[in-house]
Amino acid sequence: MESFFDKLGLRPAERRLLMGVGVALFIVLNIYLVWPHFSDWKKLRTEIDTAKATLAQYEAEQAKLPEYQAHEAELKGKGPAIATTAEMSLALIKVVQPKAGRAGINVVQWSPSRGASASASEFFEEHTLRISFRNTGDKELLKFLVSLGDGDSVIRIRDLSIRPEASRMKLTGSLTMVASYQKVQ
Repeated sequence: MESFFDKLGLRPAERRLLMGVGVALFIVLNIYLVWPHFSDWKKLRTEIDTAKATLAQYEAEQAKLPEYQAHEAELKGKGPAIATTAEMSLALIKVVQPKAGRAGINVVQWSPSRGASASASEFFEEHTLRISFRNTGDKELLKFLVSLGDGDSVIRIRDLSIRPEASRMKLTGSLTMVASYQKVQ
């Protein structure tokens, strides 16, 4: 059987030279093309381990999905889901009016409105209620403000303007409250 070198018709010295050049070329190509990628295996192992850890974390969260859905249903049942804008404004007045009466605030004007706010989301709708009060003491005003934050209140104060009356013994002013109500889907 005739070898590759026999077909070329090379003498033994030329064969050795050709083999030496081939081995040298093989080594040079390995140095420039293969050895730089040895570190890629370590990077790839790290990426695989990170992906496995992320997958395990996602699967653990997915396993908690029924618990989250039950909690969501519980929260939906707690919050007042009111159907119309008029009902939302009326609900805000129904919450604030008794608190104002118990605190001793002398309200002279109630002005409900729907608040167009950038912070409103697709799930909640904001409504505002502006009240004007007169002849009210500082203790009564403070008691009223504290009572607005009691319980599961969704009411917060956006604007408060107070000044003393002419007698300097009582206060007069206005107060703007904002309530967020869950939109009915």
